[in-house]
Amino acid sequence: MESQTEVQELLLACSRLLEDEGVPPLGGRIFGVLLVSGRTLTLDEITVEAGASKASASSNSRMLERLGLIERVSPPGDRKDHYRVATRGVTAPLELLLDRLRGLRDLYGLVSSSRSPAPPEVRNRLRLDISFIEHLLETCEELSRQWEERTRGFSA
Repeated sequence: MESQTEVQELLLACSRLLEDEGVPPLGGRIFGVLLVSGRTLTLDEITVEAGASKASASSNSRMLERLGLIERVSPPGDRKDHYRVATRGVTAPLELLLDRLRGLRDLYGLVSSSRSPAPPEVRNRLRLDISFIEHLLETCEELSRQWEERTRGFSA
């Protein structure tokens, strides 16, 4: 069993890490609470454990859900929202990052086209960046496939 001090340090570490990604400190605490609990929690339980209002806990939980860090589950016969750390672990946030890179690649593609008003040296540099992004996407997609195969059937 972890001491309260250790739990508080972990919640602070979660807050700091996710704050770097634009998540409010409460979002980091909620993620930490779910991570430490190892089980699904109702929004009411999250509110108490994270020390937040229900409205703030709800909006931060939805943000974490959109980021793929947590997921909402509905136990049969229970109308309350329950949350847990996403079962896809790190692959969900990785997919969000890859989606951003795809968008950047597409934007660079527009700017680097021959019809673009950008100077030729800029278009050439962007084409090189596009090549790198495509290589990165292919590599990450292959790693994701390998990880999925490796962890198939695993349950915590």
